[in-house]
Amino acid sequence: MYKRVKTWRKFCVFSFIGAGFITVLLYWSYNHAQTVYSKSLQIDLSTKRPNTYLQYNTSSKSFLPTPKKEENVYFGTRYWRPYYPEVASYLSAIENGRVQWPIHVSQTTSAKFSLVRVQPANFGNKYKVGDLLEAIVRAKNGYDQPKTHGGDHFHVRLIGVGENGRPNGNALAPDVQDFGNGSYSIIAPLLWAGETQLIIELVHSSEAVATLISKTSGFVGRGVVFYGTYVNGDKQECNVGLKIRDPLNPLCNFSRPDKGITWFCYRPHDKKCTKLKWIAIRNVEEQSLVVGKQPLFTKNINWKAEINGSGVTFKVCTSEFATRMFDKWPPCNRSSGVSEYANVPGLGKNPGLYQDGRWRSLQCNNVDTENLKRAEKCFKNKVIYLIGDSTLRQWYLVLSQMLKLKENDNGDETVWQRPRHGRRESLNLTVHYFGHGSPLHGLGPPSSRPYVVDTLSDIKPTNNGKNLYIVINLALHFYLVDTVVYIKRLESIRDSIKGLLEVSPDTIVIIRGCLRHKISKIAVPSEWFSFRLCKILRGTFRQLPNVGFVDTWSMTSAHPVMDTHPDDRTVAQHIALFMSYVCQG
Repeated sequence: MYKRVKTWRKFCVFSFIGAGFITVLLYWSYNHAQTVYSKSLQIDLSTKRPNTYLQYNTSSKSFLPTPKKEENVYFGTRYWRPYYPEVASYLSAIENGRVQWPIHVSQTTSAKFSLVRVQPANFGNKYKVGDLLEAIVRAKNGYDQPKTHGGDHFHVRLIGVGENGRPNGNALAPDVQDFGNGSYSIIAPLLWAGETQLIIELVHSSEAVATLISKTSGFVGRGVVFYGTYVNGDKQECNVGLKIRDPLNPLCNFSRPDKGITWFCYRPHDKKCTKLKWIAIRNVEEQSLVVGKQPLFTKNINWKAEINGSGVTFKVCTSEFATRMFDKWPPCNRSSGVSEYANVPGLGKNPGLYQDGRWRSLQCNNVDTENLKRAEKCFKNKVIYLIGDSTLRQWYLVLSQMLKLKENDNGDETVWQRPRHGRRESLNLTVHYFGHGSPLHGLGPPSSRPYVVDTLSDIKPTNNGKNLYIVINLALHFYLVDTVVYIKRLESIRDSIKGLLEVSPDTIVIIRGCLRHKISKIAVPSEWFSFRLCKILRGTFRQLPNVGFVDTWSMTSAHPVMDTHPDDRTVAQHIALFMSYVCQG
């Protein structure tokens, strides 16, 4: 009996020692895996955080694991907030406990009780072309109580009304100034004669905006799953950031931190991180944040709902102001469009308007695409690169048709973002289209989605870049992930452009803005995401000399686009503004 007890004791002791050894080994393995994983991303390991998702550290400018929020709310990284101070102030108030969130929907901003008042009430025939319309919006909640903080998102338009009571093609989308206390100011120039209508929609309450931010603060878009196919045929999930399932089996890391690029995939079954030969996407709509199916996003109540005072119509008398203003308008150059302000002092943040359906810039003398001969003359001896998403691919398709380009395209037609090349020998004109890198909602091989920095590095300008034009856009495919992914991508593109212009200073680089359009099931859950990314886009490139900006946000705000992809007529208007940089003679 004694020998059995002694044997049992020995077994327990050795088991305890063995368990301890295994525990230490696993702990070392876990930390070693994290160290290797972190070094691949240039992570500052001095900051200890739980390992869940990848997050950007603004102090060290690197990606770090995102902390779980048990008690406090989490709105993702803060790197984007300086671009959007109105909402930044509101989020800080929530985080500091000065403002409660979330709250009952009745306490959020209400379109029914919020109201707009023109200051002063100057109706009748007292307005004339050239006057400024001033209005104040007072936000109130569902109990008719004034809001005490800002952050609400409104969409404001002035539209001309014809004799039949319908819009006549005149439109302008004035800026809304957020005072941070529940009051908002609108100052809009009156630039056409006749009846004009002021329309103000509550797009989202500040509380809904906070919800949108919170729900998209991770590194895997809700309802969107990317799949990468390895050379061995194994398919695994990929994204700009992934949850680490097994510390002993780290992710396949296809990132390039020095270029602001992150892309990870789970390892295939053979554990070998070989190259990817195909990337596909699957949408899971029921898992996504679908605006319109939650109390905070109820159409005509607190989402896309006109507020009290919206729709007021007043008369504007004729004057010579607009005629004199446009008579001596400067030509468009690379500095045009970068500023949000009109060229004429006193007209405020109003870069342009529609007159009889045609966009007229308030910053420079833009051309009209109706004159095809002028277009052909302008594009003679040019090389044009269009780099971006499917909305910039539309530019290529419209230009190809308008200028009768002969396409050299033998790619897979199911891959919409594949490179395309058009040529017209009689004009000595070449137009290229390249999609931007992942995340991109389209299937195809990695070669069909080169990163913008790589496309830029492949461009070899001659003659200091004379007659070389580059147009870049990206935003749509970054809506559902933390904005730091977008910001780092933009910063790397900005650095690449700067390097290109240093060696080829005559190259014309244009950044095309974002678009306001209706929501789609997955890619565009709210137009507010476009608004936020447009602020970031403009702010990132504002300080880069010799880079132009085509403000398509203002154009699609004055006449909202009813589809994710604008019709050809709208695209032609965008191209007309771009042509203004080309047509200088």
